[in-house]
Formats: sequence, C-alpha cells, structure tokens
Amino acid sequence: CIERLTNNPTFNAKGFLAWALGAAAAIAMEEQLMPSLTGTAALDAALIAALVYLPISWQARERKAELKVTHPK
Repeated sequence: CIERLTNNPTFNAKGFLAWALGAAAAIAMEEQLMPSLTGTAALDAALIAALVYLPISWQARERKAELKVTHPK
C-alpha cells in the first residue's frame, strides 16, 4: 500500500493554482474589492478553488484518456 504512494506526484501545480486563486479572491472580498459569495472568506476561498480546480483537472484527465487511445501501450 505504501509502495503506491511513491508513484504520486509530490507537487500538484493545478491544485496550487486553484488554492492561490481562491485565497486571492477571498482576500479581495475581505478588503471589499469584490462582492463576497457567501459572506465568509474561508467558504468563498474553498468555493472558488473548487470552481477553478474542477475544469482544470477534468481537462487534464480527458487529455490523458486521449493519449491512451492514440498511443496504446
């Protein structure tokens, strides 16, 4: 079980990007530079990060699937 963890990437750039955008938006909402979605900065950050991360990760997953179809092992 532990052996499978060694194949995982140590840094997820897409996840970091989503987190950074969510955090930046939450700060902007706290400073009233943009309207808050929920009234709570932490919830705003989580919601925005999810909305950013999902399409990015789905696009990457679709690309991997296309590569497997065009270049089978």
